[in-house]
Amino acid sequence: MTNSKTLINNLKRELKRQGMSYADLAVKLNIAESTVKKMLAKGNFTLERLDQICNALGLELLDLVENVNDEVVRLSRFTVSQEQRLVDDIKLLMIAYAAINFWRLEDILHRYNISEPEVIERLKILQGFGLLELKHNNRIRPLVSNNFQWLPDGPLSEFFRTNFLPDFFDDEFREPGALRLIRYGDLSDTSKKTIERKAQELAELYDKLSYQDRHFRPGNRERKGTTLVIAFRTWMFEGFGKLAKRG
Repeated sequence: MTNSKTLINNLKRELKRQGMSYADLAVKLNIAESTVKKMLAKGNFTLERLDQICNALGLELLDLVENVNDEVVRLSRFTVSQEQRLVDDIKLLMIAYAAINFWRLEDILHRYNISEPEVIERLKILQGFGLLELKHNNRIRPLVSNNFQWLPDGPLSEFFRTNFLPDFFDDEFREPGALRLIRYGDLSDTSKKTIERKAQELAELYDKLSYQDRHFRPGNRERKGTTLVIAFRTWMFEGFGKLAKRG
């Protein structure tokens, strides 16, 4: 396969990965959908147009040249010892978060009070975990699969429950961009399955948008750390439970 065909195939895979249609790309480029189809069918576009496409997709041209979307081993979860190492070193945990969210080395140094040698040292540790690939000029290439998850009841889950959740919910959720919805009622098993499916769809939408927004600089008004928690279970308020009849 020629390099040009590889480039086009990678562009098509990236469109599919982001859930972006030819029509969506046409809107971003301010051109006709038919023009996009012709470009990707024949590979007939200028370097300037290629730069515009990469910007629309939040990619660097180097990513496409390196076949970033070809089949590679992507991390789906850590081991117990890796998770424990992350919670034992808050700087390592922070840098792991930054790498997964497509931060550059200069972004980390700009945002946090940590030296470049410290960052590089920890990036190499995370490279050993399989979380990322540290490329030329210390460019960070995350290698996390779309279905990456923490270990159930592992060190990260426990750390999140203990340190993050109490602080996260200790808020009125009144600032712009914040939302808290609480519903309490009775649902059948069928209805609970419907809610679960919709919650999964919302989580997938969050992942898609987070990936699409990676080309914005982190830590500013365009891209800020944003946490989404979706949770529901069969549960009764303890005060109600004390009033319930037994047996």
